[in-house]
Amino acid sequence: MSEPSRKNIFKSMFAVQRSLSAVSKSGSNPHLKTAYATLPDVLEELLPKCHEAGLFISHRQMECDTPGMIRVELMVIHAESGEYMESDWFMPIGSGGAQAVGSALSYVRRYSLMNVFGMSTSDDDDGHAATQAHLSRPTQQARQQAQNYQREAPYAATSQLPAPGYVVDANEPVTDRQTAMLNSLGYTGKQPTTKVEAGQIISRMKAQR
Repeated sequence: MSEPSRKNIFKSMFAVQRSLSAVSKSGSNPHLKTAYATLPDVLEELLPKCHEAGLFISHRQMECDTPGMIRVELMVIHAESGEYMESDWFMPIGSGGAQAVGSALSYVRRYSLMNVFGMSTSDDDDGHAATQAHLSRPTQQARQQAQNYQREAPYAATSQLPAPGYVVDANEPVTDRQTAMLNSLGYTGKQPTTKVEAGQIISRMKAQR
């Protein structure tokens, strides 16, 4: 069975990406003394250009079986043709009740959009400062919990974690670049067989560092 055509959504996403400017940083973190792009900053830059290209964006919180994590589905839909791209994103929430969940949701929405559309901020660094700035307390509280979970069941939940961005074909073979990255990270587990699986393992190992 052939894959459904996605030429319309690809064309529209390309048009959006080509027209994007660097996202401003209106948020600030007094503890780290850093600035970061907020979700409204991202939406202000992205949404008008998506709508002009006929694209609709939807985020939906999904059921998640991993303790201490939230799962959010991102869908980018081409309104006229009905073609769509979807990807799942996971984020540790730590403690803090509803406020921690709200912060995690806001972060994962922002991160997923910037990743999928290849957006950058006015003075991008390696992303660490932006992550810490927006979710400093929830992330710090969740870090130890996530590390404990990874030690207790190393890579057991790899299939539940997203590779950076999205992929069209989940059965694509592992690339040479991914193999090199796994080697450089010191991965010694069962070798992945697909591009998605390799990307998920790489994402987890990077998160452990």
